[in-house]
Amino acid sequence: MPERETGMLDVGKHCQYCRQIDFLPFHCTLCNSDFCSVHRTQEAHHCKALLAPGAATPASRSRSSSQAKGEREVYFKALLPDKAAVRVKQETSEKPAQGTSIKDRLVQRNSTNALDKLKRFFAKYSSKRKNMNLSASNKVIQVAKIKRTAKGDDKIPHPNRVYIWCYYIDESNPKEHDIFINRQWPLGRVLDYLSHHMDVKNVNLSAHAGSGEKLYLYKRVKENEWKMLDPSGRVNGNIEEGDALYLIRGNDMCLLK
Repeated sequence: MPERETGMLDVGKHCQYCRQIDFLPFHCTLCNSDFCSVHRTQEAHHCKALLAPGAATPASRSRSSSQAKGEREVYFKALLPDKAAVRVKQETSEKPAQGTSIKDRLVQRNSTNALDKLKRFFAKYSSKRKNMNLSASNKVIQVAKIKRTAKGDDKIPHPNRVYIWCYYIDESNPKEHDIFINRQWPLGRVLDYLSHHMDVKNVNLSAHAGSGEKLYLYKRVKENEWKMLDPSGRVNGNIEEGDALYLIRGNDMCLLK
């Protein structure tokens, strides 16, 4: 066997067949030689075992290939023993901790205050507004009525109009409007549009406004359950005709459960 060739780094081995260096060589246990990925099979490097009596069967060659693969992996781990540990550590550190996001913490801390505010509002005004608790059949009737009274931007094409009820939750000066919006709008624009038409002060874009001064937009999902609408979403897919939306001010306005 020719003398083993070495380079500046004693890493890898030369293929016994083509003499090319391979950093992850395959070892043939039948002829006890190392080969590159091109000549790793017995047929590719004309293994001597194929010429000997009782040459290896396909099944034995398969076992030999599996064994060579295992030895190759061991060799690779020997070269870089800490690579797997580093990868596992990185994946673990990059995985976000569940239940510790800012939104989750706000929900846990403030949802009770938001829910109490909405409950007080409904206790005070639900008897005055029949459309606040609509059955499926009654909702169709109310939507037909709101289309005759709702205000909105006349430039919105009729096919794009979504008719809704909107309430500004304020214990001292609550407001309500029948209005239509554009189903193509982002929800952030809807919030600005509703606050403008309801004459509600909106400082959401002010750099000096604190979270307690900003407005948040909610949709009523069902009895005593509301959902905060993400400003980055769109009307289409989040708001339907006959939905009730609520403008609420304050940093305790987060997702209600």
